[in-house]
Amino acid sequence: MNKVIFYLSLFIFMLAGCVTQQESVVKEDSKKLKNCALIDSDFALDDLRAITLLLPKYDYTLLVATEGLSRPMYGTKIGETLLSQLIGHYNGDIFQGESPVRSTAYSWLSEKRDVYEQMNSYLPMRLPASQKRSVGNEEFRQQVDSCHKITLFLLSPYSSFQIYKNIIADKVSETFSYGTYPSPRNKDLGFNCEYDKESCFKLGRDIQKFNMSFFRLPQKYKYNLTAADLNALQNTDPEKLIKDIHFANSTSWNQVEAQMADDMVALYMYAPQFFQKKGRQYFLKLNPEQFRQQWVKTFKIAAATTVASKN
Repeated sequence: MNKVIFYLSLFIFMLAGCVTQQESVVKEDSKKLKNCALIDSDFALDDLRAITLLLPKYDYTLLVATEGLSRPMYGTKIGETLLSQLIGHYNGDIFQGESPVRSTAYSWLSEKRDVYEQMNSYLPMRLPASQKRSVGNEEFRQQVDSCHKITLFLLSPYSSFQIYKNIIADKVSETFSYGTYPSPRNKDLGFNCEYDKESCFKLGRDIQKFNMSFFRLPQKYKYNLTAADLNALQNTDPEKLIKDIHFANSTSWNQVEAQMADDMVALYMYAPQFFQKKGRQYFLKLNPEQFRQQWVKTFKIAAATTVASKN
């Protein structure tokens, strides 16, 4: 009887050791996984500023080029160029996203698209991506699998999101989208929803499932970036890059390009105290001058962090 008790105790002890070892392996594997961001962008000027702000906040950043102000094959090239200029500062990759089945036609967009797709004329010509890596392919899935959690930023129409959402669903902790909470009753949906209404109105239960919040600049004032704000950026390579991109074609600026839309989403990640949330919609507490001052201050902090991470 004593032998039975002895061997039973030994078995339980060994089993407990195996469980503890397995838990240790799981914890160790979890440490190896990355804290990731997925930024879905149409690569307008405000997107480039927001991406540069967000890069240093995460271990790894997945970029998806979706059609909006630029089309995916050209937006992907813009993303490649932006990331290559910041090489060594970040861990990230870019994939070509989707175009809407039916998009809303804007006369001003067709007139300005050449400029958008040349990174505000920073690129010498409009060029497609060096290689086509489609969102949702095996490489995309592998990168998603390497993430412990993903913070999703939807800075473009929702065309690509409808393609990859099931791949990332289990990883996403929260989602930040520029625009108004989508409802057919809302007369002012904003560009990202208006451009691809079909994808926008498919969000439905995804809003809760992906823990979505929405940001929209106050309509009462113009929250536009100025040349003086850009001239304040001069100390680090990321600052100089954003400044050079904007001044590559300073005559192309208009209300759309200068508007600090996606900047608002990125600023929240640094200074949430300047925002008020009602339901799923965030509202900015700052007036335009205060917002621009805070943006310059925050951009300098993010740029310095980016440079420090390289050294």
